[in-house]
Amino acid sequence: MSAEAYDERARGGSTSAIASQPQGARFDAFDQLLASEPAIDEVAFVPGPLHAGLFEGHDADGGVRVVPLPPLEAGIICAARKVAIDVAALPKLLADCRAAWVSSRMAWLSVEMAAETAPEAQRAALAQQLARSSRALLLLTGGQSYTAWADRRRLLCAGWLHRDRVPQHSESPTTEVDATAYEEELRFAALVLRSFSKSNETYA
Repeated sequence: MSAEAYDERARGGSTSAIASQPQGARFDAFDQLLASEPAIDEVAFVPGPLHAGLFEGHDADGGVRVVPLPPLEAGIICAARKVAIDVAALPKLLADCRAAWVSSRMAWLSVEMAAETAPEAQRAALAQQLARSSRALLLLTGGQSYTAWADRRRLLCAGWLHRDRVPQHSESPTTEVDATAYEEELRFAALVLRSFSKSNETYA
């Protein structure tokens, strides 16, 4: 089903008393979910309505997390390291994540052009924003964004990607990338491929 069809369904689907989210709020909600669930091993787009009862037995033992994406009361649900996204929520969620990625990418590139004078803290913060927004975009596009993968590759080679998982001895990234960062990025690529096996750009 095309994104336009998803959007049409979202406009014609069930509504609730939940107020509309401001631009960017959907990306923030998705980003926070991904950050709080680092062991996610699959993402899927499923027809709604979603509800916590979709996970039963052992799958629900660790609890079921429900993320509202207005007008949907359950736009995303997560349990047992699986994430299900209602297809009706996808168009606006993707638009938010794409906007966040474009904004963070432009900010990162502008600062990198003046890298010699830009404060390290600013470069680190912008690199983190680009890493998070590209992660969200790639998961929502089935890994089909060569530019987003290229952004992550540049961050990785420069020592900025997955810095929260790599032991740091200074504020600045080192010229030699720690193997942990490569391992973390391979895990992310594996997540994309498990979720979207035909994602040819992930292999690139």
